[in-house]
Amino acid sequence: MRCKQNRKNWMAIKLNLEKAYDRVIMSSISFSTMQILWNGVPTRKFKPVMSIRQGCPLSPYLFVLCMDWLGHVIHKKIKDRNWDPIRLSRSEPAISHLFFIDNLVIFGKAQFVQARLIDSILYQFCETSGHRVSIGKSNIFFSKNTSSEVRAQITQIFRLSRSSEFRYSLVSKNDTLWAHVLRSKYSWKEVLPESICRSQSSHLWKALSKIWSLLRDNLIWSLGDGSTVRCWKDNWIPGMGFLSFKIPSFSNLDLDCRVRDFVNIDRSWNVDLFHIWVPKDVLSKIISIPPPHPNSGPDRVVWARSNLGVFSVRSVTAVFTLTAAKCTAHLNSS
Repeated sequence: MRCKQNRKNWMAIKLNLEKAYDRVIMSSISFSTMQILWNGVPTRKFKPVMSIRQGCPLSPYLFVLCMDWLGHVIHKKIKDRNWDPIRLSRSEPAISHLFFIDNLVIFGKAQFVQARLIDSILYQFCETSGHRVSIGKSNIFFSKNTSSEVRAQITQIFRLSRSSEFRYSLVSKNDTLWAHVLRSKYSWKEVLPESICRSQSSHLWKALSKIWSLLRDNLIWSLGDGSTVRCWKDNWIPGMGFLSFKIPSFSNLDLDCRVRDFVNIDRSWNVDLFHIWVPKDVLSKIISIPPPHPNSGPDRVVWARSNLGVFSVRSVTAVFTLTAAKCTAHLNSS
C-alpha cells in the first residue's frame, strides 16, 4: 500500500484487541439465555453464570458469531456507498477488513469523514461486544501520497477516542492506585497542569501529551467547598474560560485567591467584590452558579461538554471534529 502511486489516498488501521477471546466469549455467555431440550421438550430458560474453556468446541463458534457482526456492519456501509474499500488493482476484489483472533486490519480511504465513520463503528462494536482496543499495540499505515495534514487528522481521531478516556481518568480519579503511580512517576503535581510533556517518557505518555491541551480546554471545575479552585486562573464558569482574561488590569489583585474568598458569611456571593473587577455580563453568570459551601465536599474536575459533567468518547469525537473543521477553515482562508 505504501508503494501505490495513484492519486487516491488509502489507509490501513491495525487494531489489537485486549484479551479478545475471553471478553467476547464471556460477553456472549453472560448476556444470553439458554434452554435444554429434554426428551423433545424444552426446559425453562436460564442464564449461564460461568464461562466456557477455550478447548470447548462451542468456543470458536461463539467467537466467530460475535466478530461476524462487525463484518456485516462493514459490508452494509460498503453497500450504502459510505465506505470505500481498498483495491490493489482494477481486476482484484475490494478489501475492507481482515479479522484474526485478537487483531483487526481495516482498509479504507484516507479521509476525515471515512475515519469518523470507522471510529463510530468500532465504538459501537466495543460497547456491544465488550472489546477494548489496546492503543500501544495498534497502528495506522497510509499510502505514500497521503499528505501530512490528513495523516495527522486521522491519527488524532483514533488517539482521541481511546486515549482521552484514560487521560480524563488521570484527572478525575487521582485517588486510585494506578493514577497515583503515574502522576508520581511523571511529577504531575497540579490538578490541571498546562503541559504533561516530559523529556523521558513512554510511547503512550508521549501520545497522551500531544493532545493534552485540547482535553484540558474542555475540562471545568465543579464547585464544592471552593478551597481548591482559583478564582482568576481556573476555569469554573461554563462558557466563560479564565476570569483573568476578563479583567482590565492585574494591579492589586491576588491571582491565586480561591473562590471561597468571594463568599459572604451568610454563604452568598460577594457581588460587590466581583463588581469591582468583572463586567455585568460576567457577574450575571457567576450569580447563576450556586456559591461554594463547606458541606458540599471538595471541588472536582468534570467534563465541560456534557450537561451532567460525564465524560464520553462520543463527546470527545464531537469536540475534535469541531476543532479540525476550524483548523481546515483557517488553512483554506490562509
